[in-house]
Amino acid sequence: MKHFHRIPRRLSVVVGLALLSCLLPFLAFGQLTLTALQPASAPVGTTVTLTGTGFNATAAQNVVYFGAVPGPVLTASAAALTVAVPAGATSGAPVTVTNLATQRTASSLASATPTFRVSFTGGALASGAYRRTDVPAGFAVERLAVGDFNRDGRADLVATARSVGSASGMAVLLNQGSRAFAAPFNVDANILPVGVAVGDLNGDGNLDVVAANQVSQDVSVVLGNGQGGFATPANYGLSSNGTSQLVVADMNGDGRPDVLTLELGQVAVLYNRGAGQLSLPSALSTATGAVTSFGVGDFNGDGRLDVAHPDQLNGQVGFTAVLSSGTTAYIRLFVAGTVFVPLSTVTAADFNNDGLADVLATGTGGVQVWLRNAANTGFDAPVSTAVFPPFRVDAAVSDLDGNGVLDVLTTANGQPALLLSGTGTGGFTAPAAAVANPNGARTLAVGDLDGDGQADYLTGNEFNNSISLFTYTGTTGTANPPALDFIPDQVVSRVPTTLTVPLTGISGGGAAGQFITVTASSSAPAVVSPPVVSYTSPAGTGALTVTVNGAGAATITVTVSNGQPTNGTFSRTFQVRLGLATRSSTAEVLGLYPNPSATGQFSLALPGLTGPAQLSVTDAAGRRVHAQTLAGSHRPVEVQLPTPVAAGLYFVQVSTEGQTWRGRLLVQP
Repeated sequence: MKHFHRIPRRLSVVVGLALLSCLLPFLAFGQLTLTALQPASAPVGTTVTLTGTGFNATAAQNVVYFGAVPGPVLTASAAALTVAVPAGATSGAPVTVTNLATQRTASSLASATPTFRVSFTGGALASGAYRRTDVPAGFAVERLAVGDFNRDGRADLVATARSVGSASGMAVLLNQGSRAFAAPFNVDANILPVGVAVGDLNGDGNLDVVAANQVSQDVSVVLGNGQGGFATPANYGLSSNGTSQLVVADMNGDGRPDVLTLELGQVAVLYNRGAGQLSLPSALSTATGAVTSFGVGDFNGDGRLDVAHPDQLNGQVGFTAVLSSGTTAYIRLFVAGTVFVPLSTVTAADFNNDGLADVLATGTGGVQVWLRNAANTGFDAPVSTAVFPPFRVDAAVSDLDGNGVLDVLTTANGQPALLLSGTGTGGFTAPAAAVANPNGARTLAVGDLDGDGQADYLTGNEFNNSISLFTYTGTTGTANPPALDFIPDQVVSRVPTTLTVPLTGISGGGAAGQFITVTASSSAPAVVSPPVVSYTSPAGTGALTVTVNGAGAATITVTVSNGQPTNGTFSRTFQVRLGLATRSSTAEVLGLYPNPSATGQFSLALPGLTGPAQLSVTDAAGRRVHAQTLAGSHRPVEVQLPTPVAAGLYFVQVSTEGQTWRGRLLVQP
């Protein structure tokens, strides 16, 4: 016979009150949802009304982010908030609202107004409408994300590295205003973070950082304190290497943002269990091959987020829409494309302002957009826009010209970034505006980085360990800074001697025919005389005559100017030094094989290397195309130049404080 023990009445009352206190926030405020924004497009300073459920009736207990930065909540009720659009709002990004009492967050991605577009008077997109400012990152950038980490109203940056020189961390750069950023500082993740995303995972109103780690095969959640500081990372294991594909979004509608990434070549979600703690990864996709990219949006208007990723079916190339049919249940819909080559990047956005997410993909077929059909039962045939070169590495969506219609940016391994102006019907105005970057644009992020109410964008670069900030000026004149390609260090074996240093990539940054001047100086005139400049405006090339007079080293500064008082100059530096005579015999001992190389991949032998060294590869024009740190080893080291690699002659150099090895590599077509 079972015996049941009766709980004393007083104790039962205490337990009941405790349970009630735990449930009270949810009973009082209800489930948090964001159903609409009105208006959907407006300038900075405009009041926007957010409607939904579960908001806090106390305005200060709600935090609303317009993409990267929070906006002031003016009035509040459980069903509506009025919020002022803040300077620094990211155009084309979702709006999120967090109830600090319930620690729940809702996003406009799943609403009738997926994103908010900041309107401003822009004009036609043109390469001359942007001012470029280069920001040192300390490493070659793999991925970028934007967020206000210290709650000062400015969009800050977080970046991951492509080199193992920063294997355990990411760089955070706090925005100082006037297109300036503080020196990057390290934020720990796990081993070699590559993917990075930003969101409020623990519902405290502060932005956190999520990283996907390649070597340690896990995802790191790094909670932010809202003052620019970050906690020790919490790591959640994957069964395969972390990738650069990472998205923060609430996939099960519980008010806690989840983390989506690629696991064993498929899209997977790590559900948020509360306080930013994640579950084990759960696969969403069942693609024929390995998935390399995905986008998130509400494709069928049911208030739940879905996923789209490249796929193939019965020999057809297209994408699969993974549609939510419940809290954690999904149905899959394959949508065929019109080209016969796989898609590369896939993203989701509302390109015709009907409140439904559409799918954009890039590949060797250019840019394609599948609009959700009017009956909301599937997708229309894709609208294609040709771009050149057709293969794109990264794509980002924003309203670049402020007209209320989403536009697209794309990059392609060092090629100029292409800016495509949206027509509002899934197509884009041709030709695209091409914005060159001598640093080699690779990856993208968007946001209003200077807080002027206009859309800007950032690139993580192939060369020079930098991030380039492109701020919108709305002009086609001389607002862009001048440009000058990378100049490698120069080493001579005897003194006195004179050498010629070529200058390439010279640009005034403005209208064609603009007058440009080039000047140069030496930090140690006794060692290296002030260089003699050979240049005639407006040519794109020139040269320096450099005379080395004695032992030592001098830093040469070359400055290009277009004569404008604001952002009118750009400088590069390089060193000229005398190499020790005893080292001159080592100039050709670097063994490279295979040489010639058909793919840009080669091995190098390092006889006698016992400590760390720096590897640098430049092309025939003196532009650095690859750099990495090498550990001391007697074994051959495998090197892969960034792909696609152009055929031609490349100069390979390995340097330590007391030794330099050099070699030449021929890459055949």
